Amino acid sequence: MNMKLAGIAAAAVAAVALAGVAVTQMDHDDRRASSMPDIPFIDQNVPDHQLLQDVIEVVTWRESGEANHFAYVPKDQPPSLTGLHIGGNGDAITDTYEFGAGLQAIAAFAQKPMGYCDTAPTGGCAKELTIPGDGAPTQYLSVYFVGVTAESQVDLSQHKFWKSTEIVPVSQARWFTDLVARAKASTVD
Repeated sequence: MNMKLAGIAAAAVAAVALAGVAVTQMDHDDRRASSMPDIPFIDQNVPDHQLLQDVIEVVTWRESGEANHFAYVPKDQPPSLTGLHIGGNGDAITDTYEFGAGLQAIAAFAQKPMGYCDTAPTGGCAKELTIPGDGAPTQYLSVYFVGVTAESQVDLSQHKFWKSTEIVPVSQARWFTDLVARAKASTVD
């Protein structure tokens, strides 16, 4: 009988703990949702709909002051670009460039060298460089690929592009400003 009661008590303690975690997560999600900007929708009939939707999301977050993503980008548009995504892990801001078939280039910006390319699979790292501060802290950039497996090697044109491309402030990347203009012109009310 005591074993049964002990089991019930342990289950009750676990249920209370899980409820506390759920409420804490809900509170966190509510706070995040309240600070989330209203993101316009792109007309689904527009060519490159998904890419333009991603661009408008990035721009909306940047304009709201909630994100510093895509502050530096390639000078020229990456070939076969299908999507852009923002992320991070606390130590780095990550900007993801998507190319379809699971292939992505991750641009990780950090305040200190993170060694991402030290752990990337062979052929997975494309670039590591330092971006001088210009009044802001120096940033370290690593560009590496994910979605690379033995069956699907990094697309050579992507690898060549990222190795040779110049990384510039977003205001100097005409391709990005052109995508922003297209995205803004393609929103639905």
